Amino acid sequence: NLYPTLNKPNHNTTSDSLSLASLLLETLPPELQTILLSLTPQRPLSICKNNQTYFRFASWNLQQLTNEKVQNPGVREVVCRIILENNFSLIGIQEIGNKEAIGYIVEELNNPTIPLIKDWPNRQNGKWNYTVSDAAGRMFQGNEYFGFIYDESIGIELKRASLLPFKNYFTRSPYIVIFRIDNKYEFVFVNIHLKARRLDENENERTKDEALSLSILAEAMNDTVEQQHIVIFGDFNMIPTASEFDALIQRNYSYIIQQNTNISMKTPQGSTCVDNIWLSPEA
Repeated sequence: NLYPTLNKPNHNTTSDSLSLASLLLETLPPELQTILLSLTPQRPLSICKNNQTYFRFASWNLQQLTNEKVQNPGVREVVCRIILENNFSLIGIQEIGNKEAIGYIVEELNNPTIPLIKDWPNRQNGKWNYTVSDAAGRMFQGNEYFGFIYDESIGIELKRASLLPFKNYFTRSPYIVIFRIDNKYEFVFVNIHLKARRLDENENERTKDEALSLSILAEAMNDTVEQQHIVIFGDFNMIPTASEFDALIQRNYSYIIQQNTNISMKTPQGSTCVDNIWLSPEA
């Protein structure tokens, strides 16, 4: 039974800064790189249309986001600018290396010290908050945590959050969070990071097994979680058309990011897309 497990949670040099920020920029699509490298930020997109409020959701693997990395102002600037430029109000994050790391991003969004963030055109005073899981598993030389950054000022309310007890199925336990949005709808977000693939195909069996286990996870949530608007997202380390996802598709889940849309300056033609967002029929 998953529902009872959910509980409401309670310096570098300038050259180093530019180097880390440049590496982070390379992971982004060309259009975002162009925007972020421009001298003057563009006006953020509106979240209000036809008297209705919209929210934009993003999933982001921040590649070992440690306290040391996020204290670099160049890194914080890139992350905050992407959030503001794209008007994201809810961001699910993988590969957090320290539980406190995304707190630095939230603090910069709420009380900016970086000039470009402080002087952002038409910047409205958001009420940013965050939630971070306990250690979900291991990555590289330390623990990996999952997290969410969300803007309470547009009506996003954290209801419950917990790691799921699926250690026999996943190398890193999924992080399930329930948000109430606009005081009307409750969505279940499941933050996932499947085991990384290796050159040795024999070592990839675990990744395939974890992908197959997503349908078991979906079935468990369908049986025990009241809310049916379910979003399973994150770094799957597999393309969405892999046969291992067939069982999830048979449950009428659908992915929204097509193959070869993982573009960058190095691969403008597109490369394998292993990060994705899967939606339940109700979502």
